[in-house]
Amino acid sequence: MQYTARISIETSALLELVQRAYQEARGTFVSKGAALDAAVLDLDWTKDYNFQEIWLAIQRAPLPDLSDIYADTNAQGNVVKLEISAITRDTINEYKQSLPSVYESRSVRVGVVIREFLKAAYLQLNQEYWQDTLGQDETIIAQTTANSLKTSEQASSDNKPLDISDAMALVNQAQFDIDQILNELRRQLSNLSLK
Repeated sequence: MQYTARISIETSALLELVQRAYQEARGTFVSKGAALDAAVLDLDWTKDYNFQEIWLAIQRAPLPDLSDIYADTNAQGNVVKLEISAITRDTINEYKQSLPSVYESRSVRVGVVIREFLKAAYLQLNQEYWQDTLGQDETIIAQTTANSLKTSEQASSDNKPLDISDAMALVNQAQFDIDQILNELRRQLSNLSLK
């Protein structure tokens, strides 16, 4: 589905950075819409933490260096049109309702929600950025340690290696492949309707 959102030039540059990171991780082209879809699907790691604490930590996390990317973004406009899944749209709307209580504000714009999703995805994709930002937050460190212990105990009790990242990578790739197929079908249907 096509989704239009007003985002800052900074968020546009962050979207470009996350798109490049997913392309590098997958070894194939990833559209900006597919990058946002993947970022939303990759939000599951945040559920291991207290909602308020993790999203405050993500909000406080400084943006990565975007100076080399600004040149590639459209400085004239800050409206972006993306092909995204219904899950992504619904998740954006859900967080648009829940993040104001975390940030102690009356409302949060869609562009802010998208920026925070992209920051969360970049944290997940780039361990160095994780260490530089959330690695300094004592609450997050304590919860990460507790979650690591819980995960290792669970893996040893099941006698199975617990590899969630591989499962998430498969889900993300499947979502990307489905989006590509749907986009191709839309294009073909559009061509047929023009004839």
